Amino acid sequence: MPTILAERLHAEAQKKGYTQEKLAEAVGISREQCGKQLRKKGVIRINEDTARGYERVFGLSREELSKPPQMDRDTPSGWNRVVLPLSDEELLILRLTAMRYGVDGHSILRTSTSLFMIVAELQLADRAKCLADAEAQIHGFPDGLDHLADALNGKGRIEEALLTEKYAIEARDITGSTFSDDEWHDSFTGNTDLFEAFVERMLKELAPDVYEYQLGSPASDLFQEQIEDLTQGDGLALMALLKNDVHPRELADIPPEKRVPFLRGRCSEATRAVHEERESMLANLNLEFENERAADGGQADA
Repeated sequence: MPTILAERLHAEAQKKGYTQEKLAEAVGISREQCGKQLRKKGVIRINEDTARGYERVFGLSREELSKPPQMDRDTPSGWNRVVLPLSDEELLILRLTAMRYGVDGHSILRTSTSLFMIVAELQLADRAKCLADAEAQIHGFPDGLDHLADALNGKGRIEEALLTEKYAIEARDITGSTFSDDEWHDSFTGNTDLFEAFVERMLKELAPDVYEYQLGSPASDLFQEQIEDLTQGDGLALMALLKNDVHPRELADIPPEKRVPFLRGRCSEATRAVHEERESMLANLNLEFENERAADGGQADA
């Protein structure tokens, strides 16, 4: 079976701006299957169809996808240059977030480590509380039912599951990467990532005006309604925002009916070329995906 490196797969997906759902659709595999592959570490085995799908989507051979992602090692005096692949969509969301709170994007990035640690510890504390509540319930299991096999077996399985969760919390496993495939429930709806599921829940509670779940990573679902309102669904106008030909703050004083013409008028030639290239690529992907769906058979990944 072909093999690729999970870290390279994750880096290329981020570089291309693919959410888990979009990547799964482009490659022609299920969302759950894609999520498991993105969660893993090191070398992962995939079938021939999936390997060809990743090669087509990323424009890289499976040999290249088996190598670690390339990083910029240039280090100016007194500073470290960190190469972080962000999609156009992620950068636009960063700019909109900075506008929302009256800060600059650099401030958000500089505090990202502290903010991530805070959210991670909140998630672990939330899971520890749920675990304690569950343990209290199972310890209160009534006596006198030891003649019922299903009752005792069910209690034993619950205790095993709680022990697995306890070990994961102690290991600070915020994503669920230490769980085996058998330990994940098939109907779990948190993008097969415990941390993303927690972030999604917090966004729904704390920022419902800018967050609406759309079957992707929580970060990619921010400000979608606002972006649609700014661009009125016009692809070229959206590209002007994505390529930063226009900063969102420039649209604040422009009447809604004049925003699209303003955005289209500010598009650089490079942005127009990228827009045409993306439209052509999406059209080809849709055609290839439809052709693959029409084909018979398909192998299952290991």
